[in-house]
Amino acid sequence: MKVSTILLQNWLTVTLTCFALLYNSASDAQNVTGQIHLISTIGGNPSLSPLVTWNVYRVETRNHNSYTTPIPIYTVNRHSVSLTLAPGNYKAVVKLADKVREQTFKIQAEDKHIMEVPLDRMEIPINLH
Repeated sequence: MKVSTILLQNWLTVTLTCFALLYNSASDAQNVTGQIHLISTIGGNPSLSPLVTWNVYRVETRNHNSYTTPIPIYTVNRHSVSLTLAPGNYKAVVKLADKVREQTFKIQAEDKHIMEVPLDRMEIPINLH
């Protein structure tokens, strides 16, 4: 009986240690992020209006179809915002009065981007740097 009890304790210790290692690895993977700085511009300059609203949505892919989550993951009322995001695809929607512009972007681990979205032009150049 004594040997079986010791074996059971050793087995439980090894099993719990493995679960702890797996949990910590999953937690570390979730902490890998990238950053983006979103700036709305007018005439090539920051719009500097408190009436600018940014909504950032996650873009998901299922069965080869992309869709945008219906609820924004961030909503910010200012002309620029810096965000730290998990790797993935996103859509930023910026609004100022009757002007609405949308831009999709991709974040990878440890990315650092600046994205300018001009509110005074209909075509939005992809300006990630």
